[in-house]
Amino acid sequence: MATVNDETVINAMDAQGDIDGWTEVNFDALTLNDSSSPTRLYRDGDACGQMIIKSSTDGHWYDDITSLDIEGSGIDGKNKIIIMWLLIFKPSLTFLVDVLIGIYDVTGGQDGSSPDGGRWNMKARMEAADHYGWFPCPIYATQPDETTGTFGNLDLNAILSIELDCNNNTGNDVKLAGMEQCHAISYVGGHSVAVTLAILATESISNDLGVFFENGDAYRTHVNIRLGDASASAATSFSPTNKVIHFDNINSDHLIGFHFINDTGGDTLAFSPKGCFFFWNDGASDIFIGVANVDTWSITGCTFLRGGPIELPADASGFVTNGNVFDSCDAIDVGDAEFKDNVVTNGLSVDIDGDADTTGTQVLLSAVAADASALTFTPNLDPDGNLDNMVFSKGAAAHHAISFGTATPLTMTLRGIDFTGFNASDAQNDSTLHILRTSGTVTINLIGCTGNISFKTAGATVVLVVDPVTTLINVKDNLAVNLQNARVLLEASDGTGDFPFDETVTITRVTTTATAAHTAHGMKNGDIAVIRDADQPEYNGPHAISNVSANAYDYTVSGAPTTPATGTIKSTGGIISGLTDASGNISVSRTFSAATPVAGKVRKSTASPRFKDFTIAGTISTTLGLTINVRMSLDE
Repeated sequence: MATVNDETVINAMDAQGDIDGWTEVNFDALTLNDSSSPTRLYRDGDACGQMIIKSSTDGHWYDDITSLDIEGSGIDGKNKIIIMWLLIFKPSLTFLVDVLIGIYDVTGGQDGSSPDGGRWNMKARMEAADHYGWFPCPIYATQPDETTGTFGNLDLNAILSIELDCNNNTGNDVKLAGMEQCHAISYVGGHSVAVTLAILATESISNDLGVFFENGDAYRTHVNIRLGDASASAATSFSPTNKVIHFDNINSDHLIGFHFINDTGGDTLAFSPKGCFFFWNDGASDIFIGVANVDTWSITGCTFLRGGPIELPADASGFVTNGNVFDSCDAIDVGDAEFKDNVVTNGLSVDIDGDADTTGTQVLLSAVAADASALTFTPNLDPDGNLDNMVFSKGAAAHHAISFGTATPLTMTLRGIDFTGFNASDAQNDSTLHILRTSGTVTINLIGCTGNISFKTAGATVVLVVDPVTTLINVKDNLAVNLQNARVLLEASDGTGDFPFDETVTITRVTTTATAAHTAHGMKNGDIAVIRDADQPEYNGPHAISNVSANAYDYTVSGAPTTPATGTIKSTGGIISGLTDASGNISVSRTFSAATPVAGKVRKSTASPRFKDFTIAGTISTTLGLTINVRMSLDE
C-alpha cells in the first residue's frame, strides 16, 4: 500500500540559516532554539525558531522567499493550503494572543513593514484555554485581504514573503517558540490497498503535515482525500463504516472533498462508505472530483451536511447512492445513476439528465430561487418508473417541484408523488410543475399523486390527466389477425357522461383556425370535437381541439370555407379518432368523473383487403376504463 501527499516545504526552521532569513518589526530577532538552549522547545528534529512576543506590543516577523508555485496545477494545486507549526505557551488562563499569518505578493509592494500589498491570510485568535502546545495554523492561498476583503491582482507564482503578525495584550512578554516548519499541501491519500481514515491520519502525523486529525471514530481534514493513483499496482478501496469526517475548509474559497484518480494500469478503485457523517464548514466544496475514475460505487446510509456541488458517476451495474441524507448541500447531478430513498433537504436542485432512478427520494424545503425547480428532468424519457413515490415540499422561495426540459416527451406519467405547499393555481412561480417546451401539447398522466398539482408553461399546451383510465379498441381481421390501419371513431352516445352530446355550436374562422362557440362544453386541450351538419364540409368531422376556454375552443380547417359557418351545427365529444397500430390497437388514457356511454364505428375500406363497417358501443368506467374487441368481416 502506498500513502501519498504533495507536501512542499517552504521553511524548515531547523538550522541557523533558516533563522537568518527572518526580519523582525517591533519584536526581538528570532533565535535558534536547539540542543544548546536552556529549555528545549522544538517538537522534532534538532531545532526550531524561538520568538518572543513583547508585552502590549503589535509586531511581526517576516521572511522573503523565492518564487514558489503555491497554486500548482489541477484540482489539487488549486486547493493547496499553507501550514505553519507554532508553539503556544500557557502561562495563565488570561493569556490571549492574536496571531495573523500572511503571505504577500510582489505586486503589492509588500516590504514586511505593513500589510499594504495583496495578502492571503489566516487569522487565529489563540487563547491559552483553547490552544497551547504545538499548533498547526492553516492558511488558504486565495483567502481575501484581511482589511479590504478583495483579492487584488495576486500572482500565486511570485510570492514575496510570509509573515507572522502578533499582538500580546497580557502585560507580560510571552514566549512563542515560533515556526518549526512552514509547508504547502493539498491532499493526503492512498492507493493499491484498502485505504482507511486511520491510515490517512497516520500519514499526516508521521510526516508532520498538520492537516488530518483523528479522535476515535471522528476525523478532520484541511485537504482533499485522494484515492487511487496512475501508478497503482493493485486495487484501491475506501469503505469506512459509521465514521465522522469533517472537511474543515478554511473559508468558502477553499474547496476540499474526495478526489478520485484513474488507475491507468487497469486496477480497480472502489468507493463504498456506509453509515458515515460527512460535513463541511460551508456549501462551496465539490464533494466528489473525478467520479468517472471509480469502478465500484456504493454510498448507503450516510449524511452529507453543507457540501458543495455533487456529481454522481454514470450508471453501472451495482452503482448505488441510496438511503442517504443530503442536508444544505449544493446541486446534485444525478445523471442516470440509482438515487433511491434519499432525503435531500434545504439544498439546491436535484438534476436528472439520464435514465436515473430516484424512486422514494424526498426533496424537502428546497433552497432554489423563485421560479426555479427543486428537481430538473431533461432527458427524452418518460419518467414513469423513474420518479415514482417521490415527496416534494416547497421551501421559502416561490419555486416549482419539477421542471421538464425542452426535449422531454409529449406524454409522460408520474406515479405516487406527494406535493406539499405548492400553489394550486397555474402559471405561477410556485406552480407544481414547470413545462419548458414552447410548443406542442404536453400530456402528463398523474396516477396516485397527492397535493396541489398545477403547472406553468413556457408556451406548450399542457394537459394534466389525474388518475386516468384507458379506453382501448383492439381490431382483428376475419382470420383473427391483428388489423393495422383500421379507422376508429368513438364518441359520446348521450349527455350523461363527461363529454357533450349533439350540442348546438356556432363557428367562425380566421385563416386556418376555426373557433367554435360551445357553452359549458367541459372538454380539455387535446380532446376531440366531432362537428356535424355545417353547410361547409371543411368544418365537419372529428378535430383535435386547442386554446380551450369554458365556452369555446379552436381547431384547424383546410381550405377557406365561408365564415361564419352556416347550418344547424352540432358538436359531440370524441374519445378516440385515428388508425390502429401494428398490434391492432388504438387507445387513449384520461380521467372520467362519471361513467360515460360511448358509441362509434370501425372501418377499413380504402384499400384491399376491405372490410365491412363494424359498430361499437359501451360505457367507460371511471375506475376501469373500457376495452372493446372487434372482429371484422371481409367486404370483397
